[in-house]
Amino acid sequence: MKVAVVPRSLPGYLCVNTSSHSIMSGLEVAAAVVGVTDVAIRSILLSYDFLKDIQEAPEAVARLRQETNAVVQSLQSLDCLKSANGKVQELVKQVGLAEAVNQCGASCDGLNKNLAKWTSSGDGLVSKLQMVRHKAQVEKCCQQIRTAKGTVVLAVSVASLAMLAASSSNADDKKRDQVAQLEQEISRLQIEVQGERDAAAQTALALQKRVESDEDDLDAQVAISESRQQLEACDQLWANCLVAEDELITLAKVDVAVGDMLADTQSQNYAGVPKDVLKRVAQAKVKVGNMKASNGSVNRVGIF
Repeated sequence: MKVAVVPRSLPGYLCVNTSSHSIMSGLEVAAAVVGVTDVAIRSILLSYDFLKDIQEAPEAVARLRQETNAVVQSLQSLDCLKSANGKVQELVKQVGLAEAVNQCGASCDGLNKNLAKWTSSGDGLVSKLQMVRHKAQVEKCCQQIRTAKGTVVLAVSVASLAMLAASSSNADDKKRDQVAQLEQEISRLQIEVQGERDAAAQTALALQKRVESDEDDLDAQVAISESRQQLEACDQLWANCLVAEDELITLAKVDVAVGDMLADTQSQNYAGVPKDVLKRVAQAKVKVGNMKASNGSVNRVGIF
């Protein structure tokens, strides 16, 4: 299965620092707040270090290295949860952060043990052949890492929006921007994971045909199991997107306050929420001062 991996930066409102101290700080916060285990943290970081040192890796391992680097970078943003209250922490848990990162850690742990075996000969060609032979496991781990990375982005985005939603109404413009960014991120992840799921399903089908024609093909049987776990990781990220979507609707509250409204000489004034963004808003409060319209003019307040 070929999956194109394009490097993507995190949304701009996620706080990211590249120092190793910040990485550990962010991961420790995640562990304390939402139940991410220390074992998962160590396994992911070990994979990160291990994969950096593999030279002339096959394409699948190169993608895995890229994804591992990306998930380590995204985990840094969990440092933002330090200031989160209990309500925000609960929202983060509901997005599935702990499950995704812990599963990613378990997968990385298994991969680390196998990478040690595959590269133990010191022969680059033998190591490369071993990795190609176990491509299904590498692809499964790659998908679980992508699921963890995507879920971290969703969780921190939801947390950031929730903390902002609890602030003063002066931050409404920023809230609307973050709602739009999170909506775009959810849509992007859904499109991405659907493509990955379709590709994994096709691979599983091809492997099943191999087993049907040769029941003694043990490699294919193992690869089928790996492909199923890859599909489960895709389904997990899709489900996490749906939860984040529901939380987005709940958090999208907008306050609109304007002064006096004067419409004159066939003009129109609007205050409120446009119809095209209504689906993004759970609650809108509109407050205006005195209104006056003359000479065929119109003042409108509410939904327009």
